Amino acid sequence: MGKNLNDIEMLDLSSNQISNISVLKNLTNILILNLTQNKINNLASLSYLENLLELYLESNEITLLNLNFYLLKN
Repeated sequence: MGKNLNDIEMLDLSSNQISNISVLKNLTNILILNLTQNKINNLASLSYLENLLELYLESNEITLLNLNFYLLKN
């Protein structure tokens, strides 16, 4: 008990008809994020998730991926 949103490390939002993921940029401690089967077309908010290790995006509406946002840090 007493956990807040910043404590979330794994989140499954698959199959929810989500199109806007901008609110996720505040989940800076998230490690695993499942966004499959939604209506997402813009991934810019994910650049804030510096601790993200696994990302699942199958079956979305992504048409362009700018890899400059998503380069892995050593």
